[in-house]
Amino acid sequence: MITAALLAAVASGVSAAPAGAIEQLQIRGAGFGHGVGMSQYGARGMALRGADAKTILAHYYTGTELSRLPRARRVRVALQWGRSETTVSGAGSIGGLKVSPERSYRLLRSGTGVEVRRVGASRALGRAGTGVRVLPGGGGAVRVAGQAADGVQDGSFRGRLDVLPDGDGIVVVNDLDLEDYLRGVVTKESPASWPAAALQAQAVAARTYAITNAVGGRAFDQWPDTRSQVYAGISGESAAGDKAIAATRGRVVTVDRKPVTTYFFSTSGGRTEDARNVFPDPAKRSWLVSVPDPHEPDAGLRRWTRTFSTPGANDRTARFGVGALRRIEVLRRGDSPRVVRARVVGTRGVRRVSGEALQLAFDLPDRWASFATVSISRCLPAGRGDGRAATVGDARADAGSATTSEAAAATPEPGTAATGPGAATAGSAAAGPGATPAGGAGPAAAAEDPATGALAIAERGTRDLAALLSQAGERAPEKAANDCRLVGGIRPAPRGGAARVQRRVDGRWRTVRRVALDGGGGFEVAVPSAGRWRVAAGGFTTPSVDAG
Repeated sequence: MITAALLAAVASGVSAAPAGAIEQLQIRGAGFGHGVGMSQYGARGMALRGADAKTILAHYYTGTELSRLPRARRVRVALQWGRSETTVSGAGSIGGLKVSPERSYRLLRSGTGVEVRRVGASRALGRAGTGVRVLPGGGGAVRVAGQAADGVQDGSFRGRLDVLPDGDGIVVVNDLDLEDYLRGVVTKESPASWPAAALQAQAVAARTYAITNAVGGRAFDQWPDTRSQVYAGISGESAAGDKAIAATRGRVVTVDRKPVTTYFFSTSGGRTEDARNVFPDPAKRSWLVSVPDPHEPDAGLRRWTRTFSTPGANDRTARFGVGALRRIEVLRRGDSPRVVRARVVGTRGVRRVSGEALQLAFDLPDRWASFATVSISRCLPAGRGDGRAATVGDARADAGSATTSEAAAATPEPGTAATGPGAATAGSAAAGPGATPAGGAGPAAAAEDPATGALAIAERGTRDLAALLSQAGERAPEKAANDCRLVGGIRPAPRGGAARVQRRVDGRWRTVRRVALDGGGGFEVAVPSAGRWRVAAGGFTTPSVDAG
């Protein structure tokens, strides 16, 4: 009789991890951010190689030019909201009332308007039905007590404040000149220590973004955080940032002399993405296409790996309602390898999701990601297995072995992954944690079982490892008794069909031999029962285990 578990293994090409094996979902990726427009680390790299701000901007915003704004602009930034009152100091006027800059004043929601009181006083100085405007005193800035939405505590802000009714509370809005606004943005978005050309490119991009991306339907047009741009008021200003703003004063990125949206982000991973693959607007934005970006080799998140235990992966995908995770299949990638659409397969169903949904579920730095299930057994008694086990000697026996570091997991270079809908990609057949183990009779019993045909199909693509291990005691030993077998898999099977068997030597991982993977990414290898071992392929690595 063919069990449901066996049918699942045949249908999906998933071989079972041996009992007691360590199994993880491993996600390899690149980049940090949405991937559209200017990479800030890429701009830094170009500046270090001698590029000026104009060249940097032309590289990331295809077919654009720089133009000067014909007039000064103002920006309205939300600082606080969702509260019933705020406290300000440094003001010269509140709601038309002359006040002392040395005193602090409370502005409270009162009915449908706002009431003004001195701190410590119970009597109101005045009320306004539509909100009040706060103008700075002689110091040129107003201080707002408490924490603003950008995390600034007791911050000082140039320009003026509007304190307005908002829902059941108030919203505090900083209204100021665009160039003053940039002083609190540029070196919050890019470090002040970066080259001048990179900061100038950041200033132009930030200026252009501010005038082309207003928040709709609110009393303000910019959030103070990454929903718009990070703005910290006077506490975010720096001499380097001020110089970059002054050097590019009024300059914006344009197409046919019209300012265009200038998205930017931290790290591309090697290639930026076309805006159509990330943002919902279906319109073609000719300046926001995918471009190569080889200028950020020292960016901290150019390459990254995230690893989840089986329960951890199930927790992350619970929002999709598919039960225990079996695998994640990438259905479509963008012009870079960023995930556009994927399929989450679980024990109770299948769900198609966006790359953004996966990024949020696993809290990934970027959507440039590949998925694999990696597993490896503890040390098992040495035996012949199915005749395909490789024997590995001591690392010293392989004079030509390569030495790799713990984190030497390469990510496919841009353009190497298939990008069409339904195309096979690096993550298109990943067996996720929680995959149903193969059950039923093992290979030795297959010839006598009516399910011989189904078993043969399963054996061609993957090995019934659980059954294989159950027969290990019946087989003659292949190596000395002090050897052991490691059994596991990297699924889906990486390209090339081979994996590297690595041993930890002097704090580094040394590749000592290669081992063939079966069609489902499974492996079985005999190693000396001493040292710490792991298996690596396609940039993925199994957990490491002690063979002793």
